[in-house]
Amino acid sequence: AWGGDEGGWHEGVSYWSSYMRRMVRVVNELALYDIPLKNKPFFQKTGYFGLYAGYPNRPTRAFGDGHHRPVGSGAGAVTYMLSSLYNDPYLRWHAEASGAGPSGRKAARIHDPDLEARSPDELPQSRVFEDVGLVAMHSNMAEPETNVMMFFKSNPFGSLSHNHASQNAFVIEAYGEPLAISSGYRTTHGIPHHREWIWQTKAHNSILVDGEGQIPRTRTYNGEIIDYQEYSDYVYATGDATAAYGERLERFHRHIAFVRPDYFVMIDDLKTPGQASTWQWLFHAGNELQVDAKARTFVSTSGDSRLTTRLIWPHNLGFTQRTGFDPPTEDPEVATDQFHLTVTTRDASPSQRFVTVMWVDRPGDDQPIVSSRDPGKNGSGIRILNNKGIADPAVQELALQQAELLDAEGGLALRVGNDLIMWKEPGAWRVKAAGVTSTLRLEVKKNYFCGLQ
Repeated sequence: AWGGDEGGWHEGVSYWSSYMRRMVRVVNELALYDIPLKNKPFFQKTGYFGLYAGYPNRPTRAFGDGHHRPVGSGAGAVTYMLSSLYNDPYLRWHAEASGAGPSGRKAARIHDPDLEARSPDELPQSRVFEDVGLVAMHSNMAEPETNVMMFFKSNPFGSLSHNHASQNAFVIEAYGEPLAISSGYRTTHGIPHHREWIWQTKAHNSILVDGEGQIPRTRTYNGEIIDYQEYSDYVYATGDATAAYGERLERFHRHIAFVRPDYFVMIDDLKTPGQASTWQWLFHAGNELQVDAKARTFVSTSGDSRLTTRLIWPHNLGFTQRTGFDPPTEDPEVATDQFHLTVTTRDASPSQRFVTVMWVDRPGDDQPIVSSRDPGKNGSGIRILNNKGIADPAVQELALQQAELLDAEGGLALRVGNDLIMWKEPGAWRVKAAGVTSTLRLEVKKNYFCGLQ
C-alpha cells in the first residue's frame, strides 16, 4: 500500500486515513526520542495526499475500497496531526475545512494550537502522485463549495489489495456533488458483488475491449502516469494502461486536459496487436443520465450540478444505459440505484480513438438542471433504460455548438468555445492547425478565437 517519495497511498483515501492515524502517532513518538523517521520523504509529503485526494467533504472517496462513501473528518484528523508535526499551515487549513482538530489523548502529544491555517490558493491547483498513479486536478481549492475536481488514476501497483482493475479511470466531482463515479457498494470484503463488480473494469470509467476489461487482482497488469504538466489555466496528464489488459493491447493512452474552471478534454488512443476489436467507453453516475445517442451527447446531474458530455469522435456509436448491478449488492436496501452508460463502436478495428469534451456547470434559477428521477433501491439485476434524449434544448445546443474537430497536421485539434486545443500524435514532432504550430504533446490556447472571423 505504501507509495514512495510523493507520499501517495495505493489503497485510496479510506485506508490512507485509517493507517496514517496510527502511523503519525508512531512517527511523532520516535521523533521525541531523536529517531527521525519524520524526515523520510513519504511522511513529509503524505499530508498532501490528504489535502489533494482527501479534499474536504468530497462526496466520494474514489479510488479504492469504500469509494462510495463521502470523505469525512477522518482525513482531516490526520492532516491536523501532520500540520503540527511539520508546522505546515496548508495542512492545518485542510484539517479545519474538514471539521477536524485535536481529539483525545492520542492526539494530545501532536498538538500545536498556535499554528495558523493558510489557504491553498497559493499552491498549484493540481498534483501528481506518480508513486501510486494518481493525478488530482482542482479548479479552486480554497473554496470547497465552488471547486471542480477530477481524479485520474493509472496505478503501478495494479489491482492488488483494496484497489481495483480501474487503470485510466476517472471521477468528476463539482460543487460538492458527484457527477462521474466509480460504481458499486463494498459492504463485506470478497462477496460476489465486490469480486465480480467492484473489482472489475466494468464498474469504473475506463474502457473495455470486445466487452472485456483489465485483469483484476494482480500487480503485473498495471498502469502508469507517463506525462503531467501543470499550467496556470490548465493541467494535462496522460495515463498508460496498456499492460493492464495483458497481451490484448499494444497501446491504451488516455490524455486528459482540465481547462479551468469548467471543462475537460479527453483523448483515448488505443491499439491492438493487429486483431479487429470493438471498444466500449464506460461512464457511471448516481442519477439517470439524459442521453441523446444521435448527437452523441449525455448529461449527468447531481444536486444543483451538471456535467454535459459530448463524444466528438468517432461518429458511429451505440449508446446503452443500464441500472442495477450484476451481481447485486449484499444489502440492496441500503444501496441506491446507480446508472451505467456503455458507448460502443459499431465497427471493429485494430485501433481506435475517442475524443470527448465534458463541461461542468451550475445552472441558475432561470436555467434549471435537467431533472432526473429520485434514486430508488437497486434491484437484483441489470435493467436497460430507454434513451429519451436531453430534456433541455439549451443544453443540447451548447454541447453541439461549443466543440468541433479542426483540420490538423501531425495530430488532433479542437475548438472548444474560443479555445484551441492541440494534441500531437505519437512519433510526430509537431502539430499544426488553425495557423498555429505546437511541439508540445498537448497545448491549450485560451481565447485564441476571440475576435477571429
